[in-house]
Amino acid sequence: MADNASGPENDPTPPRVQCKECLKEIPPSEAVQAEGEEYALYFCGLECFQKWHERAET
Repeated sequence: MADNASGPENDPTPPRVQCKECLKEIPPSEAVQAEGEEYALYFCGLECFQKWHERAET
């Protein structure tokens, strides 16, 4: 069986998450994370988290 060099385990790009507010893609290690019971929301920084939180309260 031939090796498949194009599979996900050979992908050199690190995984990315999307900021819930501005939709910017960032590495999970740099994200601010707000956790719920069954989900996690990622933000590129505290400014986006605060904007999302203010909007969610209304």
